[in-house]
Amino acid sequence: MDERNQDCTTRLGFVVNDIQEKVRVWAEMLNVKIPDIITSDKPPKSISKKEGYLADVGGKRALFFLENIMIELFEPDSDNDSWHMELDCKGESIRHIVFFRKNMTEKIVFLRQHDGLLAQQRE
Repeated sequence: MDERNQDCTTRLGFVVNDIQEKVRVWAEMLNVKIPDIITSDKPPKSISKKEGYLADVGGKRALFFLENIMIELFEPDSDNDSWHMELDCKGESIRHIVFFRKNMTEKIVFLRQHDGLLAQQRE
């Protein structure tokens, strides 16, 4: 099944200070195996945009694949990236919700016109 043709939430992303600690806590809470922690590349290998600009997104990432959603924990590796700036401003918190809706482009335009919400980041 191609999730992009479905109406579904697919991922919750959290920015954290210490991924080693957080993966143990989340694994215990979810009653699952501790996932591998992987290091993600910075652009140009891993290109991501935030508000139309390239975002420096290097860091450590762990993914929990559950039956109905993926939980992503991310620890940024630089004081200068957009993720770390949010971590400094807001502390450990939810960073993003990834979801797909049929006619997604139309839905984003609708939200911008009626609610002021923006798709802050697109991969």
